[in-house]
Amino acid sequence: MLATLQKYYCPENLEDGYYYSDSQLYFAPPNGNIDVYRNYIDQLPLQDSPEVFGLHENANIAYQKQESDHIVDVILSIQPRVATAGGGLTPDEIVLLRAQEIAESIPDDLAREEGKKELFKIVNGLLPSLTVVLLQEMEKFNRLLRVMRKSLKDL
Repeated sequence: MLATLQKYYCPENLEDGYYYSDSQLYFAPPNGNIDVYRNYIDQLPLQDSPEVFGLHENANIAYQKQESDHIVDVILSIQPRVATAGGGLTPDEIVLLRAQEIAESIPDDLAREEGKKELFKIVNGLLPSLTVVLLQEMEKFNRLLRVMRKSLKDL
């Protein structure tokens, strides 16, 4: 901690030309208006290299390895388990049964012909505004039903 503080918390930090890293990417910008600071921030890389923290590039490799190990552990932890010899259903079989139940309960697409005839009467050459909104909502609902059917079939 003291070594880091010596690098960043020192009188030289207040002088122009003092760099926090050997790459000279990181330095205290010169005193100026807000645009000077914005320009400095804009030229910084999106991901800081370990050198700005006084670390070797291998620290980044170790970090990336640790992150990838964590991701693999998470993926393995959510992967379905195989059922025991107790004769119960496996998680895959449970999901399949539930998907079939849901698929059977999904209604058919909404059809204009099955609605009240007086709602769809043309008045003065146009459909009433409520009917237009109803037709738009029916189309959205039908799209949702199609996506649900396709997703369940994919399962």
